[in-house]
This record gives sequence, structure tokens and C-alpha cells, in this order.
Amino acid sequence: MSKVRTATEVDVFVGAQLKVLRKSTGLSQNELANQVGVTFQQIQKYERGTNRIGASRLWSLCQVFNVKPGRFLKAWKSIWRRQTQNRVLTRFELSLRKLIK
Repeated sequence: MSKVRTATEVDVFVGAQLKVLRKSTGLSQNELANQVGVTFQQIQKYERGTNRIGASRLWSLCQVFNVKPGRFLKAWKSIWRRQTQNRVLTRFELSLRKLIK
């Protein structure tokens, strides 16, 4: 039986960053969707954090906006550090900490 994947706080945060980038460049959801090869509904789901953005799609978005992948986690670093300050971290969280240093 496969485990159902659900969006996390990070997915919601990354989606919000996507929305900020899209609006700052004046692109509509439909225009962005056409550039990365998805439907505008998929862009809506990414922006809401309903659907996760895969690595290859994130790379495509980075190319459209001419940004590095880290841009999507830009402010997450300080939020995440506050949330994980006083508890034991999982392996995933330890990996994420190394990534956003």
C-alpha cells in the first residue's frame, strides 16, 4: 500500500513564493502555465500549496524567472530555524538545514 503524500508547510511556503514571483513579473497564471507546460489550474494548486512542485518543474520555473532554486526557500530559513530550535530534528530536517545554510 502506498503512502498518500500531502502538502507540507514548506509546500505552502514555496507556492506563496511562486505567486510573489509570478505577480512581480506581471505574468498571468495562464501565461506561466504555458511557459512551463502545465495547465493554469496546476499553477493555482502550486500557488496554494495544494500540490507539491517537483524538482524538474521547480527548475523550469527558475528558468522562467531567471532565479536560483534557493529563491523559493529564501525566507523559510529564519522561519524554519525558529520552529526547530528546541526539538530533535528528523533526518529530512537535518538535510534541509544543510541545504539552506
